[in-house]
Amino acid sequence: GGCAVGYSGPLCSVCDEGYGKGYRGTCEACSHVAADLVIIFLLLIVVLSVLLFSTIIIIQNYSVQSSLIGRSITTGIILVFYLQTVSLLAQLDLQIEDNYSGALAIVGVIADFRFYVLQSTNCVVSRLGLTSLHMSVIYSIGFIIFTALVALGTGLIVHRWPEYLMSQESIAAREGRLEVHNAIAALATSGRRRRDKVADRGVIYIKEHTKKAITAAAAQVVVVFLIQVVAITSFQLFDCQTIETSEGTESYVRSDMTVSCTSGVYNTVIGYATFVAIIVSGVFPLTAILGIAAARRHFSNDSYRLWTCTITYGVKDMCFFYQGMIIVRRILCICAIVFANYPLDSYMMVWALTIFTALTAFIQPDRKSV
Repeated sequence: GGCAVGYSGPLCSVCDEGYGKGYRGTCEACSHVAADLVIIFLLLIVVLSVLLFSTIIIIQNYSVQSSLIGRSITTGIILVFYLQTVSLLAQLDLQIEDNYSGALAIVGVIADFRFYVLQSTNCVVSRLGLTSLHMSVIYSIGFIIFTALVALGTGLIVHRWPEYLMSQESIAAREGRLEVHNAIAALATSGRRRRDKVADRGVIYIKEHTKKAITAAAAQVVVVFLIQVVAITSFQLFDCQTIETSEGTESYVRSDMTVSCTSGVYNTVIGYATFVAIIVSGVFPLTAILGIAAARRHFSNDSYRLWTCTITYGVKDMCFFYQGMIIVRRILCICAIVFANYPLDSYMMVWALTIFTALTAFIQPDRKSV
């Protein structure tokens, strides 16, 4: 009864029906449901477009990383990593003005598609009866769906327009690879008719346009953009806050006070969240390190660059582990934010960033042209 208009629930941290929490963390009246749905649909289109064109421009120019377009792509990847790290500051309980915290939240929306902080999203989620438990499932499943859609869209576009978003250096490099492929195909066959058939097939063979290469590139792009938000939505479910009520002691998920940590639904979904947390904090970093190390060992330099085109773009061969290190840094920062209290979480995050900045300066992963 003592909550302001639009607020209710434990510690007055829940928005009333018809209200949604915006990126500043305040509950505001929801607009018409159609308007919110249109906004969400447009946001999804933007996400798919960014992932799609990022995949195309990377896979079309993977072999010219020392060129102007290659350096531009490398700069773009570094910028995304930087903005995602900056956006984590919005998760800390810093005593800063609302305008600054709102700006950090917007950076998170742009850099890693953290749409659950937007009012339109929260209004639709509330109307559908969903909670943060469901958001964790939605983001992790969306990870798979976006990978499939991006791979499909990339395949359709590059097969229809093989030189789309290619630089002149990439076109020249591709022509050189096709000449080599045709020569090998001709030498590997006997008989004029068979040789001509294989040679003709070689003219249209572009190995970066194979299904496996496109799927690998799409999966890596989706990992770069979405792994942080998937990790946040999953790890937040483990952070329960105990409060005293008139009926006794209750425990709620700190990021969503509508979810009781003792409910049956929570106990069911927390198992799924544990699985996702293991994937993003263990499997992904190990794959980014050991998998890339195996690719570097077993493939030629050109094939190695193709199969790891996003994860190793602009990175020296000897620093193949660098992106795995970046994923570990993200997970450590998220764990500090979720599981440590202020100001310990700030200290842990600053130390993690300082250590990894020093390591980056020491190994210099992107100084040498590749």
